[in-house]
Amino acid sequence: MALYSKDGKTNRRRGRRHRLNVSAVLTSEREPERQIPVLITELSMHGVGLQSAAMLESERVYSLWAYDPLLPAGTKLKVRTSRKSPDGKF
Repeated sequence: MALYSKDGKTNRRRGRRHRLNVSAVLTSEREPERQIPVLITELSMHGVGLQSAAMLESERVYSLWAYDPLLPAGTKLKVRTSRKSPDGKF
């Protein structure tokens, strides 16, 4: 998620984010056998920043399985936006 709005002036975040570098996978109830590898890059009380090689479907709910004790296994998250970054990831 971008720190600023499209005009580049308005900070859209509600709280402070903490930088991370944690590998994880996402699963969905629609396709439980499909595991989507992601990298957790930021975490806050109101959201999580992810990088993925695959585009994530907006408004879909996923379960997060991280390889870090800070993030409880099976935490549910809802994708709000998924945009392609300059490095080709989402």
